[in-house]
Amino acid sequence: MLDITEEKKAVQLIKESEERVRMAVESTHLGTWEFHPLTGKLNWSNECRKIYDVLADMDVDFNFFAEHIYPEDRTYAEAEIKKAMDPAGDGNYDIQYRIIRYSDKQPRWIRAQGKVYFNNMLPERFIGTVLDVTKEKLQQEELKESVELFQTMADNVPAMIWMSGTDKFNDYFNRTWLEFTGRTLQEECNEGWLGGVHPDDRQRCIDTYNDSLKEQNEFYTEYKLRRHDGEYRWIADNSIPRFSADGVFLGFISACIDIDDQKRFREKILDSELLFKTISNTSPAALWMTDKDRKNVFVSDTWLKWTGSSFNEQVDRGWLSSVVEEDREKLIALFFECFAERKKFIAEFRLPRNDGSVRWCLTEGKPYLDINGSFAGYAGSVTDITEIKKLEQRKDDFIKMASHELKTPITSINGYVQLLLNIYNESESEKLQLSRSTVRSSLGTIAKQVTKLTRLISELLDLSKIESGKLELHCAEFDLDELVEEAVQDIRHTTSRHAIIVESHFEGKMYGDKDRIGQVLMNLLNNAIKYSPDADRVEVFVDVNKRNACIRVKDFGIGIDNKEHQRIFERFYRVEGKTESTFPGFGIGLFIAGEIIQRHNGNIQVKSEKGHGSVFIINLPLDFRK
Repeated sequence: MLDITEEKKAVQLIKESEERVRMAVESTHLGTWEFHPLTGKLNWSNECRKIYDVLADMDVDFNFFAEHIYPEDRTYAEAEIKKAMDPAGDGNYDIQYRIIRYSDKQPRWIRAQGKVYFNNMLPERFIGTVLDVTKEKLQQEELKESVELFQTMADNVPAMIWMSGTDKFNDYFNRTWLEFTGRTLQEECNEGWLGGVHPDDRQRCIDTYNDSLKEQNEFYTEYKLRRHDGEYRWIADNSIPRFSADGVFLGFISACIDIDDQKRFREKILDSELLFKTISNTSPAALWMTDKDRKNVFVSDTWLKWTGSSFNEQVDRGWLSSVVEEDREKLIALFFECFAERKKFIAEFRLPRNDGSVRWCLTEGKPYLDINGSFAGYAGSVTDITEIKKLEQRKDDFIKMASHELKTPITSINGYVQLLLNIYNESESEKLQLSRSTVRSSLGTIAKQVTKLTRLISELLDLSKIESGKLELHCAEFDLDELVEEAVQDIRHTTSRHAIIVESHFEGKMYGDKDRIGQVLMNLLNNAIKYSPDADRVEVFVDVNKRNACIRVKDFGIGIDNKEHQRIFERFYRVEGKTESTFPGFGIGLFIAGEIIQRHNGNIQVKSEKGHGSVFIINLPLDFRK
């Protein structure tokens, strides 16, 4: 008999040790394997089989193992195995590669580690472990891609980006920063970048950073940084703290931009704002401005003085409370209409002043654009026109009085002239033939002058009606050809030098004020004769299209310079020149003509060259009620 107690204890210790190893391996999901190169036998643990997705009772060998290496990694993996089994080496094996799982054919990343044991320089036993590292590998790839993406983005943005650690500015400077300073990454690290900061700003930068580092909060600062050409430029530095997923402070990341041009531009803006404020507050006219939602965002001090209110009371739509109630609704409606159509806004209204008086005001406004060229609102002014209103009223009263006083004697004179002409025509005495001829000529001249005076008075009355908004149209259907012929016949009686030639292609009726349109035509014909003293004809053309009737009056006179084409339709405007000054008139005929045509929703224009005659063109809608 032998005492084997110690052997039994040793066996038990071995079993316990193996069990501990087994539990440790299983808890870490570590697979174990053993390969015998001389026999080709391969043993896999259950955890190893799970990694390869192989059943516990399925036989595996080296060929099976090799077939399930990912094709792109097979050459590398086999070379590393062969290297490990080379007697000249140390027999160690530690690689990462991809496999193809047996059942689901999914690729997985593994890490294989092992040791080869040799016998007489031959690899007798190859044992090791395998661990599925797919999750870790994917995380590494994602992190790598994230770093590469950040690097690419940071190096290609126009901003200068730097990133620091928890103590110094030595982590990272992007390409834009390095190109701006003309220095290398090594030169900028370890606070080397501070050498490029202007001496006047350097300490402030250090203090700002240290204060923010202590509190671990964001900061913004501006400083001058030396560019690669030696010029100092203003830089805006906007930095925010970085934290790990666990909330641990990692340092700062910042985006810096060159604001030197903006800084100088801002100074100019401040000067401009000061100038604008000075002008607006000293101007006798009040200034205002709205945003794109029609809300008032600015009124000058002049308006505040007039109304006796504060700025906050007048912004938005508070200014409306200052307008006389009778004018308010009309003013709002007109402004909304102009605002919607983006056209010029002009209106008159009454404003109760702070001193108790009520003053007439004229406001004018136009759309304005923001820096991007987009509509931003309206800007305009308010002018006190009370005195102008009084002058206009006195002028209107004078015109009405003068017209009334002049019209009565002219009517009487015209009656007596007609009476004398009738007496003359009935006399048969040959002795009075010479006297009668002289009287007839004189009476004819008187009749012409009376006609001119009558026309001038009518024009003055029309001007007064236009300015007071009381020029009325009496519209009905009429024959345009007939109207043109009547006007031409009347003009033919007043001239013996000019032939009036009419060419018409118009048929049918049109709608409008026949007398007013006739008045326009008479004015154009009179002008055509007056301003072509050396010509012998005037041509009138009447055409029509689907919507409009067109009347053209063409003369062969002195013509009109191109720069005067629009101004001749202004009130009281007369072309200045050596020749033009010889033609009498008040300069209101074409103004009235233009108003009449516009009230018919038509237009009037001129085509002319100096010395080559003129063509006045009237376009009238056939039925402007539509």
